[in-house]
Amino acid sequence: MSSADWLSNLKLRISYGLQGNVDKNTSPFVVGDWNTTTILPGNSEPIISVSSPPNQNLRWEKTKNWNVGVDMGVFDNRISFSVDAYYRKSVDLIGMRSIPQENGFEFSTMNWAEATNKGVEFSLSTVNIRAKDFRWTMDFNIAHNTSNVDKIQVRDDSYTPSLEGHSIGALFKLNTAGLDENGMQMFWKEGQKVSMQEFFNLEDLYGFMTLSNLTAEEYRNLFTYAGTTEPKFTGGFINRFYYKNFDLTISTSFIIDQTMQETPFYNPSATSPGSNYSNRVSQIWSSSNTTGLYPKVLGNNENDAMIYNWYNSDDPANSFKNYDYWFKDMSYLRVNSIRLGYTLPNEVIKKLRLGSARISFEARNPFVIASSYKGYFDPETWGNIYAQPLPKTFSCGLDITF
Repeated sequence: MSSADWLSNLKLRISYGLQGNVDKNTSPFVVGDWNTTTILPGNSEPIISVSSPPNQNLRWEKTKNWNVGVDMGVFDNRISFSVDAYYRKSVDLIGMRSIPQENGFEFSTMNWAEATNKGVEFSLSTVNIRAKDFRWTMDFNIAHNTSNVDKIQVRDDSYTPSLEGHSIGALFKLNTAGLDENGMQMFWKEGQKVSMQEFFNLEDLYGFMTLSNLTAEEYRNLFTYAGTTEPKFTGGFINRFYYKNFDLTISTSFIIDQTMQETPFYNPSATSPGSNYSNRVSQIWSSSNTTGLYPKVLGNNENDAMIYNWYNSDDPANSFKNYDYWFKDMSYLRVNSIRLGYTLPNEVIKKLRLGSARISFEARNPFVIASSYKGYFDPETWGNIYAQPLPKTFSCGLDITF
């Protein structure tokens, strides 16, 4: 390889490591929640409810890391790049697991859950133009990561699906099928359009309570995989331009194919005319707006009592937030910074008896190019109407040394 004049740098890196972690949210001792209850009318008694039974066998969570990488530079390092591939296996993770009921508890926290992370990272640096008065350089990076929950268990009474076999950031949805003629939500179930009553197998108890006759497992099976909050690709690039005493730096970052979940802008059973709402309330179904996209606002009356109670308090998983129209695939390119600078020439510096002087102007977060995020300030905070957007700032600076 010594005769290859075009090759400036070549390295192969291989590493292995073992990392330990102590879960600070888990205790080997019995953990309880302090509360009060009413046993006799007019008498409040303090109680402690055990939320986690003791387990003296808890130990460190462990992650095994394998990494292999290549660094290469060619043509006097005008082009250089690095490629890294990694595999991380986490074992003995703290997770809930069912135990024989003769222990006095159905579930306990144990070191038994497992997860895997694997991915590839690529970075490239180039000197695109190098002339007497002009130079252009670029740094680019992109990464792809895939995670998988290999082993975990949900409680038998859990109404949310298990993450096992899915990514750590997996999201789950209920597939809707439009609205019926009364503005009630319909769903897809086994290829058929069914009403909410059929979908959740609802039963009205005297107009005061709505009960689902589904078991917790049957309820969990209603959900389908929606996507993951983990982007398929992340990265960014920085372009630097130099012309005589001027310099311009443009920094960008991007996210490709990330599933995000919107917080519903209303609750069909708890809408108040005195509150502020998104202008999308105009898309809620009503007798005068039968083309509305969202379920109608319900009242606690004889006709709507069953669905009203379900939305209001009786749905154990509050599933309205998991309807499929609250999910969206998001991709965006953000220009993080544009900075223009000018350095005073040496002859001017000497006349002013200064060491150096530079003036600069910078715009931070000037704009973003993204799939639609209409109704929200920013694609990164899409789905949360209360989240503050990243501010746009414009500044100038003067650096002088003596």
